[in-house]
Amino acid sequence: MYRRSLLHDQEYDYTIIDTGLGAEGLQLWQQHQPDAALLDYRLPDLDGLAFLTALQAQGQQQPFPIVMMTGKGNEALAVQAIKAGAQDYLVKGLITSESLQLAVKGTIKTVQLQTQLQKRIEQQHLITQIAQKVARSLSLEEILQTIVDDVRQLLQTDRVIVFRVEPDGNGTVTAESVG
Repeated sequence: MYRRSLLHDQEYDYTIIDTGLGAEGLQLWQQHQPDAALLDYRLPDLDGLAFLTALQAQGQQQPFPIVMMTGKGNEALAVQAIKAGAQDYLVKGLITSESLQLAVKGTIKTVQLQTQLQKRIEQQHLITQIAQKVARSLSLEEILQTIVDDVRQLLQTDRVIVFRVEPDGNGTVTAESVG
């Protein structure tokens, strides 16, 4: 039913990879880095919370794009799943095609937004560090070198240069950072 619901989604095309075992699911997670995962709380070899803990132990980045599913509604379990990194929690007997599609789409969107926010926070932190380094520097040469080094890191590029253009149109590279 879950597969059919997702494959009939008019908005998205899904590639579905499935397994009935948590250990295999962890391997598939590492191989494919999914945009979203449906995780049954009760797997034969481990429960959903142990799966989330294993992802963390593997060094996987949170937030996890996971919708946890269980056979019985249990608020305490839902809270534990969300705290462990799941984005949503569904009770199997109450799942409709629409609710499943909404949960998966919402999970994907939430994780994308959280990832973008984290990147912006990191960029702001790097910009603040650059500004602090520049403020401590006294020589223009040192300031420019700090800027090209840190901007290259911020932009995650191979090369950053400061090019000084002379009044006659010629110019020279005054600072450069190469990865």
